[in-house]
Amino acid sequence: VLRGYRLSFPEGFGIDFVEPAFATLVRDPDGEVHGVCTLFSADDAQKLDKMERVGQERGYVVAEADVEIYDGGGSLRAEVYEHRNIAAGHPEGVCSTRYRDILVAGARENGLDAAWIVKLEALPTYAPSADTADAVVCQPVLTGIRGLGTAVGTFPPPSSVTETAASALS
Repeated sequence: VLRGYRLSFPEGFGIDFVEPAFATLVRDPDGEVHGVCTLFSADDAQKLDKMERVGQERGYVVAEADVEIYDGGGSLRAEVYEHRNIAAGHPEGVCSTRYRDILVAGARENGLDAAWIVKLEALPTYAPSADTADAVVCQPVLTGIRGLGTAVGTFPPPSSVTETAASALS
């Protein structure tokens, strides 16, 4: 348990109409966040720092904090990634249902506190307005990945493709 922080979904720190806000930690004297500590090799830690743009203008800073281990397991010192551009009072956004479901699944898989899981399940999620949903046009997608060739498709997929895939899974 990380005390003194809360989970935040800052408005404008995501991908509009897809993932409108990504989760980050914000200092909050009354807050607490449940999660998992992971020990990285120095090489992997450098890769994560690069991916999260540590030290860059729209990136993160790495702070140290004490975290409590469940079931009286003591505490340990951990590194915490804090976004450097979220001012106090910055408006909260919402995450996508997909993103929220990933957080919930990870919390369950790692045996996090049931009350924390309920809190994650209750997170509000983004749903496009009827006008936005009606305005979505399927766009061609071309991807070329070295060694894997090129795939052509549409994003988002036509509803008939989505319906066919859904019926095949049921």
